Amino acid sequence: PKPGGGTIWILTRSDDNRVAVTVADDGQGLNSGTGGTGIGLANVRERLRLVFGHAAMLTVAANFPSGVAATITVPAVPAAAPAAAREASKDTQEHGNA
Repeated sequence: PKPGGGTIWILTRSDDNRVAVTVADDGQGLNSGTGGTGIGLANVRERLRLVFGHAAMLTVAANFPSGVAATITVPAVPAAAPAAAREASKDTQEHGNA
């Protein structure tokens, strides 16, 4: 941890094809000597690959002047998917199947 505390930023962005979420901080960064084994990053990358194939990615980079930024990018969900989910929920409520 950064002595005295730090700041975390969360940024989201999307276009017609992809959604990206970035979490960044101003901590000690990648070269702080407190690094792990990388198994958590490998697990996230593998889960993204299993769900989205090569259409998703996780990137980790130094955040200037200090800290780290991690970004997950996935395909955007078609607009019809949420509408279908709303219809299924509405049908469940109307028929008392919860």
